[in-house]
Amino acid sequence: MNHEQAIAQLQALAKGAQAAMKAGELKVATEIVEDSKAAAPGSLPGHIYATQNETETIVFGGPEIAAYTEFGTGNFAKEYVASLPEEWKQEAIKFFITGKGHGAPHPFFFPAVLKHQDEILIEVEAELMKLTK
Repeated sequence: MNHEQAIAQLQALAKGAQAAMKAGELKVATEIVEDSKAAAPGSLPGHIYATQNETETIVFGGPEIAAYTEFGTGNFAKEYVASLPEEWKQEAIKFFITGKGHGAPHPFFFPAVLKHQDEILIEVEAELMKLTK
């Protein structure tokens, strides 16, 4: 193999690695969507989907009411949100506007993410392994 062939092979491998990462991310995102839809009440399941662009994979949880459904309102939200990891608390606090309300939390998205978060690396690795066969 000459120098140009080696560079071409490395470039193809890099391009394949990027596609493998995106495929692994999308597979896990799809599983998060399925579990979220199964647990979400009312019309929320129809608003949950995954999308992917050049740089990221996003799971969308629906209209703003989805956050109030997920986290609850008033004292219910205050109590539930305190139990969440810091990055989730930071997101939830955006919806804690008046501190009023009587809605109990109905978590549907966080449990799905928690269930599948460790699978991302496994799926990406599986996709990368396909490149070396």
